[in-house]
Parts: sequence; structure tokens; C-alpha cells
Amino acid sequence: MDFFRILHGDDGDEDAAYNLDMQIAGVFIIIGCSSLGVLLSLGVARIKNKTFIAPLLLFMKSLGAGIVIGTACIHLIGEAPEYFELAPGILNSEVYEAWPYVFVQIGLLTMSLVDFFIARSHFTPPLEACEREEGLIDMGHGHGGPTTTDSLDLKHNSSRKREHVAIAAEISVLLHSVLIGFNLGIQNSSTYDALLVAISFHQFFEGFALGQIILDANISSPVKKWLMVVGYSFTTGIGICIGIAVHESYDDEESPGLNAMIGILDSLCGGVLLYLGLVSMCNIWITHNVILHDGSIKLGALAYFGLVLGMAVMALIGNWA
Repeated sequence: MDFFRILHGDDGDEDAAYNLDMQIAGVFIIIGCSSLGVLLSLGVARIKNKTFIAPLLLFMKSLGAGIVIGTACIHLIGEAPEYFELAPGILNSEVYEAWPYVFVQIGLLTMSLVDFFIARSHFTPPLEACEREEGLIDMGHGHGGPTTTDSLDLKHNSSRKREHVAIAAEISVLLHSVLIGFNLGIQNSSTYDALLVAISFHQFFEGFALGQIILDANISSPVKKWLMVVGYSFTTGIGICIGIAVHESYDDEESPGLNAMIGILDSLCGGVLLYLGLVSMCNIWITHNVILHDGSIKLGALAYFGLVLGMAVMALIGNWA
């Protein structure tokens, strides 16, 4: 697409061959990288050494939060303006250049309203309180606090909240995955190789972040959990197949309606992931995590190192995808 040719300073060779064999191979490569990322993330929880696993999981959660925030800012919100430049009528950025950020705000507002009504309906306590209570329970520090029933209610409400976060993240990531898969599926040979490598890394790290979200949700239904894993693993491949099917008829300059749809979805998903990354992940797992407040400063440093690393990785990958 024009966007990627601009990034690489490539005028683009419109007559470059479309390599169908490589596109089909790319479907399996992307599925493999996506699956590896999410399964590796889930597999770490099975490590038996609890002394080793606690700081490792903290680092992985922080890394996941950074990846989600980086994906929102660099790969969704950052790319949306390119599509609005080719959108029709009033949605064209030459008419109103802030359209991408209008839809980012809608995504943010939507997630805030969803959180509000879930909290109103089910009385979900602040998650940092739940984190503290669960931490005390896990460490056996009862000290005359809430009763067993109160603690179970607290954990139940916390689990409902986390499952909502996981589902919202999954939906947003799946929409995004279809779009980047579609983009890869329409590329000719002049732009394909670099983009395939970049998207492979992107899917691996995004799958890693999603795995941490699924773990944190503690989803009780194995079927629901594995549906989320399989859905993420295959969605980008499905997007590639759609791109392969329409590549001969697709022209970004002659498809203003499709460009508008992609720009809007990128912006909305960016707003949703930004909210989840900052409010539901970074704020809970790091900033207001009382275990980090009460513990060694090294744990805090480890958490922020993971957060920065996740953001940096996605920013670097954003040069190509």
C-alpha cells in the first residue's frame, strides 16, 4: 500500500509480481508465530518454582502492558491517518484532519462506559483492593480482615472484571489482526518480505501480551480460554486469505469506502486497547499494585523495565508494520 512505500522511501513497482506461493506460505508462518507467542505466554504459568515464577510473571505482565500500549499508539492510532487521507467525502482528512482521534475518543469513551455499567450492575470493587486482598490471601496473612465469604466475593467480582478485560482485548486484537492480515495479503513482491518479517514479530509479541491478559482473567471455562487462543492464532491468516482473494481488484485509491472502514476500525481499536493498556493493565498491574509499593524497589524497576521494553519493541516493529 502507499503507506508502506512511503515508509521505505520506495516509489513502488506497480508491475512487480504477485507471489501467490509466498503468500500461502505466509499464512502458515503467521499462524505459527501467533500461536507460539500466546502459547509460550500461557506456558510460563506452569513453571513450578514459585520463587522464580513470581518476578517472571510480573515482568511478563508488564511487558504485555507495554506491548498493548505500543500496539494502540504505533500500529493503530499511528496508522489510521493514512487511511483517512483516502477516505471519501466528509471523512477525508483534508476536510477534517482530526477524524482518527475522534474515533480514538469514541473507543476510550465506550470502554469507560462499559466499565461503569459493569461496576454499577455487579459492584466491582477497585481492582487494586482485590489485588491486595488476593495477595494477602495467597501469603496467608489473614490478620482479622474480611471473612472467607467476603474474600470469595471480592475475588469473584475481580475475576468478572478481568474476564471482561480479556474479552474486550480479544475482540479489539482480532479486528486489528484481520486488517493487518488483509494488508499483507494484497502486497506484491517488492514490499512483501520485509512486511512478513515485521508482522511475524508483531503477532508473536501481541500474542504474548494476549496470553498474559487471558492468564490474568483466570477464565474458568477451558473451552472459552482455548477459543480465545485459537481465534487469535488464526485470525491474521484469515485476513491474509481475504487479501489474496481480492488483491487483483483492490486499489487503495479506488476503494475510499474500504479505506474509511479500515481507518475507523484502526482508530476505535486503538482507543479500546489504549484504555485497556493504561487503565486495566498498567494502572492495576504496576502503578497501583500495592505489592510493588510494599516490596523491594527492584520489583518496581523490573515492572517498569518490562513496560518500557514492550513499548520499545512495538515502536521498533512499527517502522515496517
